[in-house]
Formats: sequence, C-alpha cells, structure tokens
Amino acid sequence: MGSYTNGLTSNAKFGYNDYYLASPFLQLLKKGEMPVAVVDDKVRRILRLIFRTTMSSNRPFGRYGCDDHSQIALRIAQEGIVLLTNEKQFLPIPVGKYKTIAMIGENATRSATFGGGSSMLKVKYEVSPLEGLTAKYGKVHIIHSLGYVSGPVSYDKVEPSKLNADSLILAAVETGKKAHVVIFIGGLNKNHLQDCEGGDRESYELPFGQDKLISALLKVNKNIAVILVSGNAVSIPWVKDVPAIVENWYLGSEAGNAMAGVVCGDINPSGKLPFSFPVKLDDNAASSADVTNSVSIIK
Repeated sequence: MGSYTNGLTSNAKFGYNDYYLASPFLQLLKKGEMPVAVVDDKVRRILRLIFRTTMSSNRPFGRYGCDDHSQIALRIAQEGIVLLTNEKQFLPIPVGKYKTIAMIGENATRSATFGGGSSMLKVKYEVSPLEGLTAKYGKVHIIHSLGYVSGPVSYDKVEPSKLNADSLILAAVETGKKAHVVIFIGGLNKNHLQDCEGGDRESYELPFGQDKLISALLKVNKNIAVILVSGNAVSIPWVKDVPAIVENWYLGSEAGNAMAGVVCGDINPSGKLPFSFPVKLDDNAASSADVTNSVSIIK
C-alpha cells in the first residue's frame, strides 16, 4: 500500500512507508526501542473493529451500486450542473425539435471516473454524455464526431494512425454541417497536466486544440451549445459567439443522464459556480504579471 508521495514530493516509491507507524516504527521495533506490546495493542484494536463489523454474523447485508444509489447519484449530478450563458433561450432543446443533433468532442465518450490521482473512482458503471443524450433523443437523431483527442482512450474503432488533429477537425466540421444543432462536449480531463495530481495545468486555454475546433464549427453552424466537463475554470474566448455554455463538472456514474436531462429541459440547471471564471489568466491575482514581478524583486 502507498500513496507514492510523502506529502511534499512524489519521489518515494511508497510514500506511506515514510510515516511514523510504518518504516520508522519497524526500525524502532527491530532495535528493541519499542516494546512488542505496543504492536499487540494496535493489532488488537484493529481486529476488534473487524470482528464487530465485517466479520460479525449479525451484520446486515449491504447493497452496492443498487437502484437507490443510482437515483441519488443522478439527483446530485443534476443539482450540480451550472448554466453559464443561454442567449435567446437556446437551451433547452426539447425532444423532437430537431431531426439531427451533432455531438462533437472527445469528452462525449471519454471516461471521467479514472485517473487524476486522488480523484480516481471505482464505479459499477458510468453513463457517458453520448449514451445519455442518445437515450434521450434517440439514436437516429444523434451523430457523433471526436473532433480532438487527448491521449490513450477507446476510439470506437477509429485507427490511431488516423487520429490526426487536422483530419479530426475536418471530420467534425462535416458532421456539424449535417446537423440542425451542435452540442460540443469538451473541457479538461484527468490527463497529466490537466485535472490531475502531481502536475499543474500549463495553460488557461482549452487543451488539445479545442478553441480552434470550436471556431471552425462556428463557421458552418452557429447553433452550438458548449458543455464543459472539468473541475476548474478555463478560458472561453468564444463566449459571445456561442448561444449557450454549460459547466458540467465531473459528475460520476450518472453524468450522461444528468446532462441529457438538463439539455432537453427535464431538469433545471440550478447549480452555482463555487468560483469565478477569469476572462484571462492575468485576471487571477496569483498569476498576474505584476505579482510575479513583485515576487522576483523581493527575491
């Protein structure tokens, strides 16, 4: 067992071994500086809890990933979604209003419950945005294109050799032309240097060429709703060009169904931002040029 960190760095192979009751404690025992009775007492306490809980014959059976849990997960997800902009009441998009809806973006299919260090989840299932919206609007009305890729992931029969950034944009643009409305599902993910542990983001902009992709889509279809899957603020330079922007966050097992409920109007997106979205990174005092220069002078 171990966290691969000692709390300050990630150099230790098993960080928890550095804590007092791990390797240091073992060394004290070997030197005879710590009585074995202390170990016996600690083991006795652990075993007492085990016998009273998991090994108790009177312990009632629990349920894992049952329908009740799914309903709670769905409700929590629905209540967290934030509607950032909605010009001319672009959203909701009622079922049956449009014949063809294009879903573009890797986050429409990419799992958001793995990676990112401490944010990793082991879920029984995960409903992707593409699955949730397809179930809501019907498979015959949904067309999908990746638009961009960010790293190792299942590409739904797309050969990795064909995952060229420019070709993905061209394919997405063609998909956007065919649709009455486009739902772009992008944002961040749990990759290194994204919403992860052990590496900060290197840019405030959307990664993997998403800004370029959105600009290209706007040239062929102005009816675009941008749904951001992220745990953090991002730059949105196209904010005045797209009619609707939604912050979806990372919503767990029922993410796709929660998103579909908001997009179609079954659910009111009543979530609130826990922080402001700076227009640009320099608007954040911790990253502004003036603060950086001041720190340099002090040094």
